[in-house]
Order: sequence, then C-alpha cells, then structure tokens
Amino acid sequence: MNPKTIFQKIWQSHIVDSLGASEVLIYIDLHFLHEINTPPAFDGLKEKGVKVHRPDRTLSTEDHNIPTTSIIDIIRKIGTGRGQGYIIEYKGSAISALSMEQRMTLGNMTVEAGASAGILSPDDTTISYLQEALAKRQIEVSQEMIQEWLSYATDQEAKFDKYVQINAEKI
Repeated sequence: MNPKTIFQKIWQSHIVDSLGASEVLIYIDLHFLHEINTPPAFDGLKEKGVKVHRPDRTLSTEDHNIPTTSIIDIIRKIGTGRGQGYIIEYKGSAISALSMEQRMTLGNMTVEAGASAGILSPDDTTISYLQEALAKRQIEVSQEMIQEWLSYATDQEAKFDKYVQINAEKI
C-alpha cells in the first residue's frame, strides 16, 4: 500500500467520476464556511442561479481565533510565496494543543503564505468539535463516521513535496 497524506486520502475518497485529462468530479459531503471565501462563493452561486445542494450539511464558524502575531511568525518562517502551488499540512505537539477554532484559523491564514489551503490531521479535538457542530443540526455521528474521519490522518511514511520545520517555542 502506498502511504498517503491527508489531502490525498480526502481527495481520493470524494472522487465521484473521472472526466478524463486529469480532471475529476468530486462530492464534498460536509462544508465548513468562514468569512474569507464564503461571501464571494455565495455571490457566484447567486449570479449563476445555483442553490446550495445540501444546506443541512453546511456549517459556518467564526475565524481568526489564534493570536495574529503567531500566524504571522509562522508565515514569515514559511515565506510569503513558498506555499504557492501547495496545500500545507501542519502537525506536531504545538498544533495538537490548539483548539479547533485556532486550527481553522491557522488553516485559513495559510493563504497568506501563498498556499491553496492549510490542513491538519483529525484527532480527538476534531471529533469532539464535529460531534458538537453536527448535533446542533440534529445529525447523529456514528462510530463509522468517526473511524472514517480518523482514517484520513496522514500515514507515517507519506512523502511530502517540501518540509519546513518550525520550533513553536521560538514563536
């Protein structure tokens, strides 16, 4: 079995059909919205006369719950353009100690490093957050769902295109 990153696992598990020429159709079954990309995305849907397919599977959350200086320091270490063409995965004990809201802020702010997105492997904090958020929508979280979410964690042997190590104690 070929070790995979969280991005590779999520992408492959959501492919519905191959459209040829390295294009695929994907289906995302749960959406988390925040203030950076959401308004333009909804404006685009409105302009095209398209409705949200599953509003019951669309949740919004507040953003920017991490001290901005910490994120700026991380981006400074990565470099403002070094993320271009990449999705950045964050990991380590300092990341695991963050609340879910802080993790989402870190992921959202990753665009400031030029990356397409920031992502973190799921853990108990992720599962607790999802259980609470979905319960508010009367969506029951099954053990199968939890196991699927946890299975997305990056494999230990997975290879990345680039590695940047940052000592969180120095931020």
